[in-house]
Amino acid sequence: MSNYYPVYYHEADYDLKTVYDDIRRTMNVEDVPSWASYMGKAPHLLKGMWSMLRHVALDSHIPPLLTELLFFSVAYTRTAPYCMEIHADNILRMTDSLEYKDLMDIVEGNSQGLIPSSYQTAIAICIKLTKAACSLQGEDFQRLRNEGFDQVQCME
Repeated sequence: MSNYYPVYYHEADYDLKTVYDDIRRTMNVEDVPSWASYMGKAPHLLKGMWSMLRHVALDSHIPPLLTELLFFSVAYTRTAPYCMEIHADNILRMTDSLEYKDLMDIVEGNSQGLIPSSYQTAIAICIKLTKAACSLQGEDFQRLRNEGFDQVQCME
């Protein structure tokens, strides 16, 4: 992120601090996450990104562990090390049954029963969509439905 510069909490104006405070409170963290502080120069973008993240990830009908696995899968597929580390950290804090190597195995389809088959199906479809410029296809939607995901979860 060398082309961008953070706006630290103590430097933020009232409106930006309001967004920062909401992020910290919602995510139950003391410090503003670095991704948020690096968006501080464009508070309107941060506010929009935070709103989307909050509604898609935090207010989701998808279990939090699966949500983080999906985010990790996208980051892994797109080779985004910073994002991989953030989501891997989140996953590893959520469960003692996985290690970092397991996350790569999961994304590569070699989970060997580490996660439910429904999670593996959702991850495989997510990876497919990450590599393609198209929306969810009928057969993908049906695979998710067959695994027990409802209409809203498929949309998310």
